[in-house]
Amino acid sequence: MTFLSDHGCSTCLNEITKTQVRRFIQYLLGSLKQKPRSVNRKISSIKSFTKYCLKEQYLAK
Repeated sequence: MTFLSDHGCSTCLNEITKTQVRRFIQYLLGSLKQKPRSVNRKISSIKSFTKYCLKEQYLAK
């Protein structure tokens, strides 16, 4: 959520876009210089969280 807030983006789940997720990943690799393995774990977490939100109908798509 900090990334979204810092970049002036909405933190509402239904308003987060694929582009914002991609920018977050680029931010992790570029600005924070995190290792690919760490970034892959975060990507996996985002995928799992998205699936959960879809299943529980917190997200429409």
